[in-house]
Amino acid sequence: KSCRYCGQQQEDLIIAPPPEKKPKKTLKIILIAAAFLIVILAAVLITPFCMQKFNQKQYDMKIAAGQRYLDEMDYEQAVIAYQAAIKIDPRNLEAYIELSDAYLGLDDSESAVRVLERAVDIVTSGYEDREDIIGDSGAVITKLAEIRMEDKDFSEARDLYEIGKKYLPERDWESEEETLTENERELYQKYIVETLIPAYGTAKLDKSIYDSYVWQENMWDPSPFTGIVSIVIDDLNKDSSLDMAVIISRADEKTGGDGTYTYSDKSFDLFLYQLEHGAVAEKHILKDVGTLEDQCFGYIAVMNYTNGDDRYLCIKTGADTNMEYAYSEIRVYQVIGSRFQLQTGF
Repeated sequence: KSCRYCGQQQEDLIIAPPPEKKPKKTLKIILIAAAFLIVILAAVLITPFCMQKFNQKQYDMKIAAGQRYLDEMDYEQAVIAYQAAIKIDPRNLEAYIELSDAYLGLDDSESAVRVLERAVDIVTSGYEDREDIIGDSGAVITKLAEIRMEDKDFSEARDLYEIGKKYLPERDWESEEETLTENERELYQKYIVETLIPAYGTAKLDKSIYDSYVWQENMWDPSPFTGIVSIVIDDLNKDSSLDMAVIISRADEKTGGDGTYTYSDKSFDLFLYQLEHGAVAEKHILKDVGTLEDQCFGYIAVMNYTNGDDRYLCIKTGADTNMEYAYSEIRVYQVIGSRFQLQTGF
């Protein structure tokens, strides 16, 4: 071929292929990036675990310090230690119980109650996700109920056991409730001995007043049949707490004939007592729920019975007279709230 510019003959040119490009370091970059991501991921996964271990160690140290202060009766420092433990792990119930003990050591029952109420809130609010709660949930409820009972706040204690039955049904609450019931009964019995008997005396009964039966044998002497005749302590209005019904006999002296002698009919009054703010309170009185005429061999019997879910108090009075006639009367009462209500149809 000749050059088109100068006309000189030229040899054929061999066109060489373009030089090979060196491969890019793509794979190396990918590997570096992957390694970097793995490191980041590992850090993300390991850091919470390490923090958890660190927090657990700090928590255990605060709990141990609090226990040491409790043993030394340094309750103020124990409070500080347990408060720090709660700040580290607010879902761990152990610190709440121990903190309440520290407050009780300081005679600060109000603060102890507030701390345990916070713990009970954790138990109830975390019911759907209870695995996040650490510690004995039942012990928190029992501890708070015990403080309420010591304060004679039996209603609050019973409400706490109801919470326990709702949120922790697998726990046996029956023995706890029996203890509460016995505490209520002891309060009533103390009231009987210290208040009712000095005020009214007791009738001369054939049996204990708790057996709900009495018989008058001397028809001329009304005195054996005056005073406390019968006492029933039971949950009469179905609110789970105990109530107390008391029957008291009184003599109504009257003048007979030409005024040269007196006689006495015996009348029975029914009293209802309930617990209020840790004390026994008189709630309702019914006069003349039964009468026993003078010169009678008579009796009064009291029965407490149930019909399904309903509870009743049955009072029966009766007598044989020296004039050869007999009579009896039955009245049935139900406690509605804080009042007796006479029932019919029995």
